Amino acid sequence: MKLVYIDESEQSGELYLFGGLVVDEEQCRSISDRMNGLASRVLKDYPDLCSKVGSAYDVEFHAANLAQGKSYWHNVDRSYRIEAIYLELIKIFRDEKAEYYVNGINIPFLERLYQDPYPPRDLALAHLLGAVQKEEEGNLIALADDHYTKKIADCRLSPFATTPLKPIVVIP
Repeated sequence: MKLVYIDESEQSGELYLFGGLVVDEEQCRSISDRMNGLASRVLKDYPDLCSKVGSAYDVEFHAANLAQGKSYWHNVDRSYRIEAIYLELIKIFRDEKAEYYVNGINIPFLERLYQDPYPPRDLALAHLLGAVQKEEEGNLIALADDHYTKKIADCRLSPFATTPLKPIVVIP
């Protein structure tokens, strides 16, 4: 069984992206251990972060926040965020041979092409999960953040949860 960590991003109403990181249980453990180690080093180098995040297990490495210095990353030097954190995260995923999938929907093109198109978010997610199912063997568990209300997310993702080929369960 493999895990698919999915995340989304909308870019100024122009592009809707979904990314999916696919790992097996062993990769997940190793990546988690290495990321917790990285978080511990960051907290050692920037002890003031402890009052904002708590422990190393509470540090969240959101790419946009790291790159732009948002949230509790605003007091961390930009070069440190990029060189000591961002590049190290990329190295962790590369070393562990995690698979990564990306799917995007060009929103203006979609709206020009169809009179009443499906929502870009739903299309991007459907295409991402379809690509992952096509390439990966065995059952998959998809994990997503709580971007919309649970009721809407359950409704929109329920067709994927009932596919007869490879079951996908979304756990917000």
